[in-house]
Amino acid sequence: MYLQGSHGEVSYESHSEIEESEGEEVTTAPPGSYTGLDDYGDQSNVSNDNNCDNDESLDVLTRKFLCKIRGENRLTGKAVQNIAVATGHFMKQMLANVERNVGDILQNADIGNEEDLENIARVFDDTAKKVELLRTPLSETFSNRSSYCGLHKIEPVKHVFGNIVRRGKKMRIVEVEDTFYYISVLKTIQVQLGCSKLLDIVLAGPKKSANHSILEDFSDGTFFQNHELFSNNDSALLLLLYYDDVNFINPLTNKNHKLSFFYYQIANLPPEYRSALKSIHLFAVYKTEHLSNPKYGFNKVMGPLVEEMKMLGSDRGYTFSLPIGHINLRGGIFAVLADTPASNKAGGFKEGVGGARRKCRHCMANFEDMQCLFMEEDFQLWNMDSHLHQLLRIENAASEYLRGFYCNITELM
Repeated sequence: MYLQGSHGEVSYESHSEIEESEGEEVTTAPPGSYTGLDDYGDQSNVSNDNNCDNDESLDVLTRKFLCKIRGENRLTGKAVQNIAVATGHFMKQMLANVERNVGDILQNADIGNEEDLENIARVFDDTAKKVELLRTPLSETFSNRSSYCGLHKIEPVKHVFGNIVRRGKKMRIVEVEDTFYYISVLKTIQVQLGCSKLLDIVLAGPKKSANHSILEDFSDGTFFQNHELFSNNDSALLLLLYYDDVNFINPLTNKNHKLSFFYYQIANLPPEYRSALKSIHLFAVYKTEHLSNPKYGFNKVMGPLVEEMKMLGSDRGYTFSLPIGHINLRGGIFAVLADTPASNKAGGFKEGVGGARRKCRHCMANFEDMQCLFMEEDFQLWNMDSHLHQLLRIENAASEYLRGFYCNITELM
């Protein structure tokens, strides 16, 4: 999400040209998952598609350039447009100077004839036309969705929960779709693995601590070492999920719109790469109210992810189409990270723990025990049997909301 703000304007272009570019409406890039191959390494890891001898690749590199300066510097569309116009003008002047100097050198050395000089001039003119792409409005540069193929954009897919009837404006009854958007995790991983450095890291397997008494990463824990897949397959993909809610306020009506976002990250990456925002990718967006709706809940929201994880975790694994060829990899979800309210909702516990008798989702501690006991041995830990037993008791609760919501959680488990 980008916040609109004011930016200073410095350009090699004349002030009249800058004002023309500012007057045009600049649209932001549509939502999706952009995963450039150079996110995890230097440019040597980029595939041969970036060969500048290909005219089409120059267009792709121009679009990647604009998206890169915008994403890394959190710039608005207008600021990116000004930078693009200034860069295009500078490169055009530089090409003109190089063309003039090359022509003078060839003439002074009496190299080539009139036809050769015309061919050289034509090459510079063709390159200058490619530079003009920087000077066009961003709305035209990115108007064609097919042009995003060089940026590895994964389109979000709209999923419909169902239709509901609401009262619209002027007392009209309208039918509204309850929807959420999902971005394929497997397709995004396929683009990530196109980086040879990341693929080498995955195939090399986890780096375990030399000292068994020191836990340095997930692979040093007992859960990893006892897991049927992760402990026996060094190249298995370990996925970390992150879930949180975000409030959006309409400044005109002060109405609150609460959305929930799911992200994933490949845990096979070393910690120094996992701490970078580029390694975290969005895969689901939905209204938070749908999670609390007894008709929907986590079982429908996570449906597309579960289907993909079944393919990834199968005995044969999932076939990724990479620049080096096809490769089969297995994997699965290793852990789900979230704050306390989000973790409680995902696990089927009470979301708000302020007034709860049992405030911890890991043990049976009450408020008094939490004030005087500080060792794990002093508390009775939760287990699946006791948790399911309490959920079954809620089926007889007086509240219809509690019965419906927690019954869906039990079915998901």
